[in-house]
Formats: sequence, structure tokens, C-alpha cells
Amino acid sequence: MTPDESEALLRRSLEGVALTLAAVWPVFKECARHPVEVVEDALLFEGGFYEFYGRLPEDYSLHLCRQFIHAEEAEDEDFEQLSLELIYRDVALPVVKAFWSYDFDNSLEAFFKHAEELPEFSAIHAKTAHALEIRRQRI
Repeated sequence: MTPDESEALLRRSLEGVALTLAAVWPVFKECARHPVEVVEDALLFEGGFYEFYGRLPEDYSLHLCRQFIHAEEAEDEDFEQLSLELIYRDVALPVVKAFWSYDFDNSLEAFFKHAEELPEFSAIHAKTAHALEIRRQRI
């Protein structure tokens, strides 16, 4: 699978899905399990208040990201991120310290398990988001 195909799969799979982590998380997990033809593939999970992409200071963002690295040499690093973001407005939610699949020797199952065991995951799980955004960008 290519990064383009991965993005298309994610977008297709999220059509009509409720704006909750409970509904989005299984889709993210399933899409992440499809291998992508790149040098390296990593996942990121984080949540908090970020004022980029036009966010309001009070907007809470739960960010699920898949990073594709295209070059092997660090000085030639060419990578892009496919991000799925749930945006919550007017709701108090806990900040989730960022962690990568690298932190778990790139084990997807260990990464998923860690996320699901966080108290913050449970606190956010059933809350309805204001919006869902999917974005892919070269870094």
C-alpha cells in the first residue's frame, strides 16, 4: 500500500462515523495495520491544547498520526504525516502526553494497548467532538 492509498482508506473508512474516540479509534487501528511501502512507518498519540491550524486556544485536540519516512539517511529525511484529529470545544479534557510507536519497539499492539489503558483515554472515549479533521502534509 502507498501513502496515497493509506490516506484514501482512512478517509473512506471514516465516512459517516460518529465523532467520538470510541468510533474513530477502531478505524485508526485497522488502517494502521495495513503496511505502507516506505522506509519507516510510525504512529503518534497525543492530546491537548494546540494553537496551530487555526485552532482556538480553548479547542482541545486529540491527535492520532501516522508518519511515513521516505529516506533512510537522517540528513535526507523526507517524511510526511497523515493526521486524524478530533477537535473538542467547550469541554474539559485531560492533556495526553505524546507517545510514539517507537516507544514500544514499533509494536502496534503494544502502542494500542498503552493508549487504551490510559485514564485519559477512558475520559475522552465517549465524548462527542466538535469536528474531525484529516490532514496529510510533508514535513
